[in-house]
Amino acid sequence: MINLPAVSPHKKAFDLQYAIDALPEDLQISKEFLKPIHYFTEGMYLRSLFLAEGMVVVGEVHRHSHFTILAEGKSKIVSQDGDMEVEAPFVFISTPLAKRSVYAITDCTWITVHLNPENKTDIDEVENDHVIKSEKELLEVLV
Repeated sequence: MINLPAVSPHKKAFDLQYAIDALPEDLQISKEFLKPIHYFTEGMYLRSLFLAEGMVVVGEVHRHSHFTILAEGKSKIVSQDGDMEVEAPFVFISTPLAKRSVYAITDCTWITVHLNPENKTDIDEVENDHVIKSEKELLEVLV
């Protein structure tokens, strides 16, 4: 683990992610339960994720801006841009390098829409194009 400076706007989100990852396995959300649904069309990739009421998740850091849609439900979002409570239907543009945590106040469906100019369909390749996977990689991008 690389430690971001205390003043980093991403620090709290990474700290929360590490705390969740450190919980005993029986208290963590199963990766099978957090199974996104992936959709592809010409030049675009869409990802849909269901969150049950009471779940807390920490999102990835994305390289590019993209649409984020709360299609159903109500959530609290915490990020370096501030805290907000939102209710579907709600759409915003996620800025590059943002890291957010989401608390599902009710059952929710979140959708993200990304450009996919090379029409890749391999999820690992698509994620590598769009997601910064670690604090170390984020620090390299920020410097």
